[in-house]
Amino acid sequence: MSNTRFTTRRGVLKGIGAAGVVSTTGMIGSAAATGGRNKRFVLKPDFDGLQGGAVGTRNESYSLAGSWKTGVDTNGDGNDDKFALYLTPDDLFQNAGDVTVDDLTHVSYHTKKETETSGTNPYNVYLQIYTEQDGTNDGSWYGHRITAEPYFAQDLDAPGGEWIKWSTSDADNQLTFFDDAYVGYGFYGGGQPTLQELQAGSIDWSTRKSGAPSTNIDYGQETIRYITLQTGSGYPDSFAAFLDTVEIGVSTSAGKGKKGKGQTARIDLEA
Repeated sequence: MSNTRFTTRRGVLKGIGAAGVVSTTGMIGSAAATGGRNKRFVLKPDFDGLQGGAVGTRNESYSLAGSWKTGVDTNGDGNDDKFALYLTPDDLFQNAGDVTVDDLTHVSYHTKKETETSGTNPYNVYLQIYTEQDGTNDGSWYGHRITAEPYFAQDLDAPGGEWIKWSTSDADNQLTFFDDAYVGYGFYGGGQPTLQELQAGSIDWSTRKSGAPSTNIDYGQETIRYITLQTGSGYPDSFAAFLDTVEIGVSTSAGKGKKGKGQTARIDLEA
């Protein structure tokens, strides 16, 4: 992430003419939200945190003049690339310090694809949070990895051909989480916790999914290493989705010294 580059929204708006085409950028270094205020960034596909699987397009947009299209073959091997966008608290927030899962107020993003998102057609961009290693039940290079697949969302309402907002907030399409180290790749039945449940105390997966091991994991206390948006490496070639307008908020307890005002970062994805 050493060459992380953001474009401020103001720089982009200066370059949008009557036709709505972005012509100039104002690249800055590690940008950050001012305490207590929203900060808007624009990312383009040359952003270092994009590990592949997306191209910029002006054919579709939720905000500004474009979006990213996922489910694309960028290396010409005949298969869709896996998409992965990695963001860190330091990318987004001023004096971030150690931001924990408890510090998150919300995460949201928007997708559009031709087909609905449902249990029979589950493929979509999903949210995944990696935490720092702390010496207890760590993964190979991270601490815990919790995933929110859109088709497991509460109050799922995601028809095709429309921009759909996926959010950790209490509304339609509220994202719920699973930890594949303990429960595999998600499950139905209302047992998957929301962000608010993760923040309320320890999770015992055995009480949420039959056959899962008994655990006592307080994900809320875990320090966030990456907030990511991804697609699966085994998605069918027919999959394609547009992604735009990501928003991540942290509370007043976040950041160095655990004081100050909350911050919200909005990220517009452009060609």
